[in-house]
Amino acid sequence: MSSHTLFLTNNGEVYGCGNNNYYQLGNNKNTDIIYHLDIDFSVTQVGTGRLFSAFICTNGNLYIMGKMQSYTKSIPTLIPDIYHITKMKCTPYSILVLNNENSLFLIETYTSYIKYDFSFKIVDMVHEQGIIILLDEIGNLTYINGNEKYIIPYDETSPKIISLSSSFGCLVFLDQYGNGWKCGITHNSIPTIVIENNIPLNNIYCNSYNEIYTIDCNNNLYIHESGDIIPHKICTDVIYFNNKGSLSYFVKSDGSVWITSDGIKNRFSLCQFIHDVVEFYIPSRVKSARKF
Repeated sequence: MSSHTLFLTNNGEVYGCGNNNYYQLGNNKNTDIIYHLDIDFSVTQVGTGRLFSAFICTNGNLYIMGKMQSYTKSIPTLIPDIYHITKMKCTPYSILVLNNENSLFLIETYTSYIKYDFSFKIVDMVHEQGIIILLDEIGNLTYINGNEKYIIPYDETSPKIISLSSSFGCLVFLDQYGNGWKCGITHNSIPTIVIENNIPLNNIYCNSYNEIYTIDCNNNLYIHESGDIIPHKICTDVIYFNNKGSLSYFVKSDGSVWITSDGIKNRFSLCQFIHDVVEFYIPSRVKSARKF
């Protein structure tokens, strides 16, 4: 199973490491060392699929390199006719992007895409197991599965959802009070609360081990295992975190990057230092990782 990682710094530069068999890291060899990617434009967002990397540049254009379907590109390649992108979410085999006109595009090859237009303003989105889930500014959820559409209207007696994340058939989200919730990926799944603290959460994530990771407003990182009442505190001073499958990274404010690959709490190892990291992504369904 392919695995590669992208790191984005606050000056628009991109670093990467891992598998490069399909040029998802450009014209470089496979490497366990995090290195600077040779990209000749400033990047504002990065994303990864199983065999490709995606980049949004400062003018909102989308570039992809690596393998998508039967096409392989060794340099960042512009995807035509999609402009002014403001948000991007990647799956193992596709990319979901939103532009400043509230148009949504599902991209599965270098040469084709599906366009969706909506009357409501989209504030967040996920694409999991072929289902697109959209969150609007009111708090309604719209599920799109092929030609079927389901709308879960916001109930004013319930907390309002403000952000979404998903992995391996699990949807997690935050409400306006900073509480974390999880449910299945289908429209009829019933949410259950993951954590309800006096300290609000900033982010929530899930992985293939049915573990939930959260970062509170004081930058403490916790792991919540299934059935646990009290979460396990892993680390303090965490500013960014990401996990897909069995691979998890987090970055501390000193620029240190830490990794785990076994899905077991507290077994994180120091990788490397990259200062000014603002965003990073790893591909879905990664099964293993090396310590750097």
